Amino acid sequence: MVFQFAFLFLQNSATVSNYEIPKYFVPVFVLLLIVGLVGSLVAFVLGRGRARTGGPAVKWFSFAALALLFYYLQWFVWVYAISRQSTTLIWLLISFNTLFVFVAVVCAIMGFMQIKGAEPVAVETKQD
Repeated sequence: MVFQFAFLFLQNSATVSNYEIPKYFVPVFVLLLIVGLVGSLVAFVLGRGRARTGGPAVKWFSFAALALLFYYLQWFVWVYAISRQSTTLIWLLISFNTLFVFVAVVCAIMGFMQIKGAEPVAVETKQD
């Protein structure tokens, strides 16, 4: 899927495409991009502000929000690379497309591991 997406943007500009982008696509995409960017920024700021009182788990969740913030900023780099038709930058972005999502997942896992008092409880089952 990612490679098909890349080839779509790396096509020669002389080729004619009959595909029309739906009218709702750009506003919805931009709105969700901005909401995700602002949401990640708010989560990071709130997490860093509460890291001292919340402990190391909150700090890891804050790092996860920061990684997602970088992921959303990467989309703006996509727009720049496509507008400049920089194939080198486009291939670089394709290579590391989900890197920040992976980092966010690792940080969230570390945050969950740092939560104290969250040991699993043994469940007793009744036998007839």
